[in-house]
Amino acid sequence: MFNARCFLILTLLLTPVYSYGYDVEEPVVEEGAIVFVDPARILSPADGEQLQVSIQIAQAVDVTGYLFTLEFDPTALRYVESSHADYLPDGAVFIPTVASENSVRITAASEGGAAIASSGTLATLTFEVIAKKASTLTLSEVTLADSKAEGLPLTAINGEISTAINGEISAPQNLGTLGFFGTSVLGTNFNAEPGISLGVSWGHPNPYAIDTEFRGVFGEEPGGDTFSFVSWSIGGRYFFKKHDTSPYIGGGLAVSEATVARRGDWSDTEKEGNGWGVYIISGIETGRTYPMRLKLELRVDRLFYSLPNQDIMPLSIGLFLSSDALYEFYGGCISGCISGFFEGLFSPW
Repeated sequence: MFNARCFLILTLLLTPVYSYGYDVEEPVVEEGAIVFVDPARILSPADGEQLQVSIQIAQAVDVTGYLFTLEFDPTALRYVESSHADYLPDGAVFIPTVASENSVRITAASEGGAAIASSGTLATLTFEVIAKKASTLTLSEVTLADSKAEGLPLTAINGEISTAINGEISAPQNLGTLGFFGTSVLGTNFNAEPGISLGVSWGHPNPYAIDTEFRGVFGEEPGGDTFSFVSWSIGGRYFFKKHDTSPYIGGGLAVSEATVARRGDWSDTEKEGNGWGVYIISGIETGRTYPMRLKLELRVDRLFYSLPNQDIMPLSIGLFLSSDALYEFYGGCISGCISGFFEGLFSPW
C-alpha cells in the first residue's frame, strides 16, 4: 500500500527533473505521461468575469499521486478557487491548496492503489479576470508518483489566455507607445533630425485605433543652425487587416510649436510660430495579437501657420514600440501632460 505521507515527502524533495515544460505553440512530447492545461488556448472574458481551466493528464501508467504548480499573471488574473477531480481512486488524500499572488500549488495522493485510467482530469481552477489581456498559464514543479513512490517521466504543456482568435484581433487593447524617429524639413538643410515620442493608443478590433501623442524634435546642423518642433496630436488609424501584421493609414489634428534659428557671420536670426495643423500617416504594424507591438511609420505634418517668410512641412519616419506595460507606466499622465502643454503653448495669448 502506498503511504500518503511518503508521497508528500517525496514530492517536496524531488526536483522537477522528470518534467519538460513547453509552450502551446510547438509542444514537444517526450516519453511518459503528458500533463497539460485545457483548453490550451482560451479567449479572455471581460474584466470582472471568471474563466475556468482544467489540468489534464494523458498517456499515464501507474499514477498514485501528483503535484503541480500553476503560475499566472497577477496583473491579468486573480485566483478564486480550485477543486480536485476523480482521476485518483476513492480514498485519495487531497492536500489543502497553497495559493499565492501569482501561483497555485495542488497536491494529491492515493492510498488505495494507482489510477485505473491513462487519461483524465486532475483538477479544475477558477480565476477572475482583472485585466483583459494576453498571458500564459505555466505549469511548473510538476511531479507524478507511481506505486513505488518513484517519480514518473512526464511532459508539461502550458496554456495561453488570449485576446485573439485564429490570429485575429478580437478585443480592444490599450497600449502605451515609445518611438524614435528622424525628421526632415522640406526646402531646408534640416535632414534626419532626431526625435522622440510618447503616446497612448486605444485599439479596437473593427479595425481601427485612436491615438494621442507627444513628440519633440531637436536638431542642430554643423554650421550652428538649429531646428525644434514640439507637438501634441490626436487622431486615428485604419488597419487593412485584423491579423498579426497589417499596413495602415491615418491622420488627425495637431497643435505644435516650431522654431528655426540660423547663425550668420554678422547676425543671428530666429523664427518661431505655433498653432494648429493636420497630419497624415502611413505604416505597418506587427505583433498586433500580442501585448507588445512594433510599427514602422511615415508621418507628414501640414501646419496651419508659417514662420516669418518661411513655410515648413516636417516629414518624419521612425520605429515605434507599443505595449500594455507602457500604458500602465505612463498612460495615466497623459491628461496632465496635455493640460500642461496647452497652458504653456497658449499662455502668451
